[in-house]
Amino acid sequence: MESVVKQTANKKNTEGMGDFSHSKGDQCYQFIPFESLFAEPKKNGLTRPSKDRGIGYKMVNMGEIFAYDFIHDQDMERVLLSDREKDSYLLRKGDLLFARQSLTVEGTGKSTLVKNLSEETTFESHLIRCRLDNTLASPLYFYYFFRSPYARKRMSGLVSKVSAAGIKGSDLEKFPVPVVDLITQKQVADVLHSFDKKIELNRQLNDNLEAIAQALYDYWFVQFDFPDENGKPYKSSGGKMVWNDKLKKEIPYGWAVAKISDVCDINSQSYQAREAWVHVEYLDTSNLTDNVISELTYINLKTESLPSRAKRKIQHLDILFSSVRPNQRHLGLILNPSSRLLVSTGFVVLTHRGDKTSPYMIYSIVKSEEVVQAMQKIGELATSAYPSIRPEDLASVQFATPQSDVNLLASYDRAVAPLYQRMDNVKREIKRLSKQRDFLLPLLMNGQVQVRPQGELNYRLSLIFKLPNKNKKTFIQRSIFPQKLMHY
Repeated sequence: MESVVKQTANKKNTEGMGDFSHSKGDQCYQFIPFESLFAEPKKNGLTRPSKDRGIGYKMVNMGEIFAYDFIHDQDMERVLLSDREKDSYLLRKGDLLFARQSLTVEGTGKSTLVKNLSEETTFESHLIRCRLDNTLASPLYFYYFFRSPYARKRMSGLVSKVSAAGIKGSDLEKFPVPVVDLITQKQVADVLHSFDKKIELNRQLNDNLEAIAQALYDYWFVQFDFPDENGKPYKSSGGKMVWNDKLKKEIPYGWAVAKISDVCDINSQSYQAREAWVHVEYLDTSNLTDNVISELTYINLKTESLPSRAKRKIQHLDILFSSVRPNQRHLGLILNPSSRLLVSTGFVVLTHRGDKTSPYMIYSIVKSEEVVQAMQKIGELATSAYPSIRPEDLASVQFATPQSDVNLLASYDRAVAPLYQRMDNVKREIKRLSKQRDFLLPLLMNGQVQVRPQGELNYRLSLIFKLPNKNKKTFIQRSIFPQKLMHY
């Protein structure tokens, strides 16, 4: 459908409203304090020192706020609660949580929405809980609102007024939010959430693919039931095993023990200023967790300085392992990286050599809980302020390998490589969907794109795009279903 809607462009602006000054019809949005929508006063969470954590009720910490957009049944720390604390500090579906503090200005005020919880859950003192009146506000809509460019920019402005990267609860209460009717809130939230639901399904698919790849590694290289010359599981079929003193266990006859440094180069490539790249994509340690990259920072080197830690160059099938706090699992296997990607010097970068090992095998070794916990124990002995390891610590990890049996390693690669390639494709699909959602978010919020129901019985949504015409005084109105937009 295409029609021309004659509409004089509204020149009015609401001071400080940024993207939300866009006219909706002939009216600008009105704004009210966020606290006007509260069902009860906002609340800071509980303080619990590390020594008092371990058993009891789940507690949402800063780590969950920055790792997840939605809180449901993730693993998290546990604490004990009194009956009085349970009355005041348990979370409910629809609660919004805000980070009071962050290491960066951009992270302060980051919001997360509580969804279905299968068990009682509380939250820690660095978080602010806002519980909205459901007759006035859709929590899902305001979750997306606080992700909009307008809200992020204004939140950053609040942070700059205090000495540390933090926000005050009173600032959050007074934060100006648009007056939008509840039906429109729910329609806008439904469109944006349709993207997030597709993204979540893709993430679950990748979790399953990763689990299959890890199961294959365990079957071949932990249980030693790789296919023998007859295609039968080696150990279970009576394959010869011999005791190995270095590993303190039996390994297949003819296998050897190797260290990661025997088969991988460590931190082999670094960026030099004389290379004079025009731009860089930068990956910090905090933005990679269990093989999922949450964000890359684009840096224009003509106008911006390169962070001092942005030094490591990487290539296809390199393995990254954070040298800081190993138990936080900032690690991953990189496939098809950009030619201008640099990673933090906080990573140990492993580059496999030749055909004497499999990069997929090495990745499964270093991501195993056994190695991660071993590195954490080494890190806790360090003299630094937080657990940290040296590259040599990871390089010294020993493992059993059929390094003389090139055909076996090649067979393993042929089995798992399609799984990792599929994971990489799904990650690119997630990135594309995220980009489309983030493109739509400000347009839906400021009225440039509107939502309308299609039919009374079959509730489908279409997006009404108001595109400026050449004379800039009228708009071309186009309708498109969000389901189709996902495939553009």
